[in-house]
Amino acid sequence: MDSILQTASVPKGSFYHHFGSKEAFGFAVMERYLDQQGLLLASWVDRDDLPVPQRLGGYHSELVQRFEDSGRQWACLMGKLSNEVSASNDSFRERLRCSFLTWQSRLADLLTQGQQSGEVTRDLSASSLGSIVLVMLQGGFVSALTLGEDAHLPAVTDAIVDLLTAATP
Repeated sequence: MDSILQTASVPKGSFYHHFGSKEAFGFAVMERYLDQQGLLLASWVDRDDLPVPQRLGGYHSELVQRFEDSGRQWACLMGKLSNEVSASNDSFRERLRCSFLTWQSRLADLLTQGQQSGEVTRDLSASSLGSIVLVMLQGGFVSALTLGEDAHLPAVTDAIVDLLTAATP
C-alpha cells in the first residue's frame, strides 16, 4: 500500500480519510474492475451480427489482446484476488463469490438465448455451459501467467466456440 500511495503522491491520512481501510480500497478497486468487465462483456453480448458462440469467442479474444498488449499485466483481477486474498479474508471471498456467480449468470443468460435460437448446443444446460466458459476464461489466464506463455490462449478461444456451437443436423 505504501508504494501505491508514494507513486500516487497521496498522503496516508488522505487515503484512510477517503477509503477508511485497505479492505474498503480493495472493494472499490474490485468494483471498478467489475464495472469495466461488465461493459466489455456487454459490448459482445449486445452484438446481434454474430452467433452467440462467436460473441463469446470474440469476448475472449479481446481479453487475450488486452492481456498481451499490457505486457501480461491486464490479467483477471478476480482470479488474482481469489488466489491471493480469498483464503484469508471472508469478506473478500464472499464478494468474489457473488461476483463470479453474477458473471456466470450473465454468461448463462446469453447462452440461454443461443440455445433458444439454435446457435448453442443443448447437450448441457446454459447454466452448466456458463460455468464451463467461466472456468475456461479463468484457467486460460492463470495458465498463461504460470507457464509464462500465451500461445495456448487462442486455443481456449477456439475451444469455447467449439464447445458452444450447436451441431448442424
